Amino acid sequence: MSTFEEEDFMSFDIIPSFSPEEISRSTFTRLLKCYPTTIREVYRDKLLDKYEGVRRKAKKGEKDAAPVVVPEKQVEKDLNALLKLDEWRYEILPGKVRERREEGKEEAVFIEKEELVQLMEWKLKHGVFRPTLLGLVRSNQAPLVRKTTSAAFAALPSAGDDASKDSAATFPKASLDTLTEPLRGVGPATASLILCAGTCPSGSEIQVPFFSDEIYQWLCLDCYPSAEEKGEGTRLHKNDDDDDDDDDDDDDDDDEPRKQPPKKKNGELIIKYNMAEYRNVWDAVSGLRERLNRTAKPDSAVEDEKRIFSVVDVEKVAFVLGNIELSGYFGEPKTREERIAARATTEPKAAQKRKAELSKEEKFRAKKRRIKAKHERREAKKKRTGRNN
Repeated sequence: MSTFEEEDFMSFDIIPSFSPEEISRSTFTRLLKCYPTTIREVYRDKLLDKYEGVRRKAKKGEKDAAPVVVPEKQVEKDLNALLKLDEWRYEILPGKVRERREEGKEEAVFIEKEELVQLMEWKLKHGVFRPTLLGLVRSNQAPLVRKTTSAAFAALPSAGDDASKDSAATFPKASLDTLTEPLRGVGPATASLILCAGTCPSGSEIQVPFFSDEIYQWLCLDCYPSAEEKGEGTRLHKNDDDDDDDDDDDDDDDDEPRKQPPKKKNGELIIKYNMAEYRNVWDAVSGLRERLNRTAKPDSAVEDEKRIFSVVDVEKVAFVLGNIELSGYFGEPKTREERIAARATTEPKAAQKRKAELSKEEKFRAKKRRIKAKHERREAKKKRTGRNN
């Protein structure tokens, strides 16, 4: 594709895209700014679910029971505590690790047992609650946690010239193995969280992304809300790297029903949380950051234009996309009652309705984006194949 054609193609921004292959810096930045609203509303929803569930259970069997009354003051108190925990995870702990690194002493970079326990508490409150993990992490001895995390940070690879060309050069397998083998309750996902908290943003040569459900859903399962339908429904994109004969990319694809990511009956994503899956996360995050950051403008007076996005930025954007209805991205977030009602009465044939409303010009531009994304996926697959061989 010529430079002119590429610039002409990239000028089509009538309909923003949340696709990892297509998302623009401006859309990414806008989603990132929605994180504070999103995390507040997600935590509030979880607290309301908790208190409403407790009261319904207490009233079970009662006849003509009064409506459930949620203690608003307690909800606000708990909400503020959760937001402080979120601040600790993203700002305070990385700051402590940075100070330890700047001291430059032997084994200066480490995580204390209390910090590891607090990281696990954040992980369980931020994502899916798995009560057994917290007990396992607490059973680790403090000297072992400090020694093991110090060794893991010391084993991190350096970001040399080869690393900038191939993410395999910086994949921290040694550090992950160092954490997962001796520490109880620490698998690849929690190990990646430890390394992430200690490398971003804390002066480390490389940044380690956290293996979150939302990142895996967005970047590895290609599941994300539709930017064209105000987030209503989640689109599961077919991997069509090998479909060389259908470059016309028929618009009939829009008639396919929107699917949800694969989940268990309890709502958890079907993920193994193993090293192979984390390697996919690593490659996907590295590729997205490389694409977005190479268009940064260091000399720009506009902060958003010169910003270099971190792995934590990707993590937060993925979280927003996973909870788009609470983010405020499309305007004022829907109330809890509106969201519950919307789940019960989903508008039928939403994709067909959207297609009918799109003008021919808009469909043409959307089609060109899909063709370009397919081409990029093919090229990326060829590079991966060549590298592995």
